Amino acid sequence: MRSLIFILFIFCFGILGKANAQEAKAKKVFVLPLADDIGPAAVRSVIKGMEAAQKAEADLILVEMNTYGGELSAADTIRNRFLYSPIPVWVFIESNAGSAGAIIALACDSIYMKPGAIMGAATVVNGQGEKMPEKYQSFVRAKMRETAIQKGRDPLIAEAMVDEAVSIPEVKPDGKLITFTVDEAIQFGFCEGSFPDRAALISSEIGENAIIMEQENTFLDQVIRFFLHPAVSSLLMLVMVIGLITEIRTPGVGLPGAAALVAGLLYFVPAYLEGLAANWEILLILAGILLLVLEIFVIPGFGVAGVLGIVFLAGGMILSLVPEGGSQEQGWQVPEASLLLKATLTVGAILLIGMVGSIAVSGGLLMSGWMKKVAVVGEQKKADGWVAVEMQKEDRSGQIGTVLQALRPMGWVRVKGDRVEARLRHGVAEQGEEVRFLFQENGGWVVEKVRDEMGQSTQI
Repeated sequence: MRSLIFILFIFCFGILGKANAQEAKAKKVFVLPLADDIGPAAVRSVIKGMEAAQKAEADLILVEMNTYGGELSAADTIRNRFLYSPIPVWVFIESNAGSAGAIIALACDSIYMKPGAIMGAATVVNGQGEKMPEKYQSFVRAKMRETAIQKGRDPLIAEAMVDEAVSIPEVKPDGKLITFTVDEAIQFGFCEGSFPDRAALISSEIGENAIIMEQENTFLDQVIRFFLHPAVSSLLMLVMVIGLITEIRTPGVGLPGAAALVAGLLYFVPAYLEGLAANWEILLILAGILLLVLEIFVIPGFGVAGVLGIVFLAGGMILSLVPEGGSQEQGWQVPEASLLLKATLTVGAILLIGMVGSIAVSGGLLMSGWMKKVAVVGEQKKADGWVAVEMQKEDRSGQIGTVLQALRPMGWVRVKGDRVEARLRHGVAEQGEEVRFLFQENGGWVVEKVRDEMGQSTQI
């Protein structure tokens, strides 16, 4: 009997131990979405997601990718993060991994694709889709080769995703870039398998008991991501410039200045919260604005303060568009010359458009019905009773006239049947007193009383 109880105890203990072992083997998978354009917002999302995965002690990071590409600098930052991640990184391409997406995908430990997905075509182009010079292509070719080598993939094929001149007869025709379909990617070792969805991939390659953790995106994260989109941030910067210039050209209106302030806050606050705008960059722009205000309203002329204000404002805007080089281990480094040039051209274009836009805005603002209600604008027509002061052609020097309206010191005098505006040289002349015309000044006549307070006659 004791032997039977002992056997049952061992059997139950074994079952429990096996269940605990299976539970212990359950892997934690942290799912990191990477969609839309690859830019500053994507970089921050990836960094925050990887930090969350490490904090949760995840066994694997699974990137869900669907992108046509984006900024080269942002793609390279994400590539480095994945390439040297302490946690294995897999990517599941749901539809597209084009251009910048292909660079990032190659940095992952394993690549999986959904049926119908494609990957490749990583040639560097500008905002108009035109191919950039060889300097940029050479840089990306080297990145692709090294990334492929690090992950055990064919570096020549990776290079051919950038350069159509690379000849691989068994893979692609000459003069064509490589863009792999699912079957082609699997055939040439750039894809480990194809699955209809994420759940099927996890179930097959990781296990049905895998623990899935999703990256949380709050409403604030979505708002920040929206304002960090390159198109939105460029528009905000343009509004800021137009508003600032318009306020300087039409001081006291207030509306353009308020628009510039709101646009500046919407531009810099999200960038600051996401770590993309440094404190000194924001201070540089504020210093530039302050110097311009001092130059216009306090310091006469246009000198050192005005020039420094323009330099500080433009410099701060340029640097806010350029990601800082280096890392926490390397310290701050000078950004790449190509990125500085691109940012300089962007800010230059924004300033030029801003100047033209401010002229149009200020003209339209002054002619708007709302502005006519709060400011004196428009023509002063003669039909409405507006007349200019006519210069007196007749020489009235020495003539004597009678005061029609008390001169204190301005008023009206009748002389030889004419009504003439005059200014008394000294004192006050009451209605009915006589005055002598002395000389003409600013379209009117200067007069003096014929008799002073003591009753004495006055002479010229």
